Amino acid sequence: MPLRNSIAHIIFIGSSLLCILCFMVLFSGVCRARSSESNELRFVSEYISSCLQLPVYNSVPWVLAVAVVASALCVLLNWQEHHACLRYQAVAIHALVFHFCFNVACVVEFRTDGTALIPEYFNSTISEASLHKFAALQAILDFVCIHSIISSSSCEELEPADARAGGLELRLYRLVEDVYAVFAYIFLVCWIVQGMLVAAIFEWFLVLCAVAMQWFGIRRGALRCAREIEDNRFHLFAGRHSVAILSVYVFVNLLSVVVFTPPLLYFGIEAETHSMQEDAAVSTGPEFWCIVLVSVGAVFLSKSVSTHTTAV
Repeated sequence: MPLRNSIAHIIFIGSSLLCILCFMVLFSGVCRARSSESNELRFVSEYISSCLQLPVYNSVPWVLAVAVVASALCVLLNWQEHHACLRYQAVAIHALVFHFCFNVACVVEFRTDGTALIPEYFNSTISEASLHKFAALQAILDFVCIHSIISSSSCEELEPADARAGGLELRLYRLVEDVYAVFAYIFLVCWIVQGMLVAAIFEWFLVLCAVAMQWFGIRRGALRCAREIEDNRFHLFAGRHSVAILSVYVFVNLLSVVVFTPPLLYFGIEAETHSMQEDAAVSTGPEFWCIVLVSVGAVFLSKSVSTHTTAV
C-alpha cells in the first residue's frame, strides 16, 4: 500500500474514533442547558446547539466537524489514488468533497436555533436557522453523490485473491447507499410535515448509514482491480458540462457565504452569545474559516497530486 494511502487510513481511523467520542458526548445529554429539558430524542443540530451554548462543551461540535471533514478528505485521497483515469468524475468528486466539508462547517457555524439575520443592507429576512437547514440539506446531497461516484467506479472485476470478499463488500456498499437514500427521503418528508420525533429518529439512522458508507468508501481503494476501469455506472458527472455547472454552483455557494455572512473575530462562546443577541447579523468565525481553508488546500493538493500521477 502506498505511503499516502497508509497515512490516509491512519488519519481515517483516528477521525472515526474522534467522531464516535463526540457523538457520545452529544448523545449523552450533558449539554442540556436546562435540567428540565425533555430526554426525548432530538436532532443532531439541536444537540450541537446545546453544546455550543456551554463554555465547557463549546469545542465539541467543532471537533466533530474537523473529524468528519478529515474522514471525507481521507476517503477522497484513497479514491483518487486508484481512479485518476476518470477525468471528469475526478474533478466532480473533488468539488463535492470540498462542498461537503464546507456545508459541515456551515451546519456547526449557523445554529438551528440562531436568531441572527442576514445584514439589513441586503434587504433580506433570511435567518441563521434557515442557513443551517439549507447547509444540512446540501451536505446530505453531497454525501450521496460522493459515494455514488465511489461505489459505481469500484472494481467489478478483482484479482482472484480479492474477488469473493470484494464482490460481497461492493454489493453491501451499494445496499447501504440505497438504504441511506430511502432514510434521507423519509427524514425530509417527516421534517416537512412536522413529524419531528420520527424525523429525528431517521436522522440518527442516516448517521449510522453514513458511518458504514465511509468505512466501505475507504475500503474500496485497497482492492486490486483485474483491469483498468475506463467507465462506470454513475454518469451524472461524467461530462464536461455537468462538472462545470457543479463547479460554478460550489463557487457561488462559497461566495454567497463570504458576502452575506462576513467574517468576524468571535471565538467559541463569545460567537454564540453574539448570534443570539437582538438584531445581530449572521457572521462567520475563525473556526469556520479554518475548516474551509484547510479543506480548500487539501482538495487542491489531492487534485494536483492526482494530475501529476496521471501525467507521469
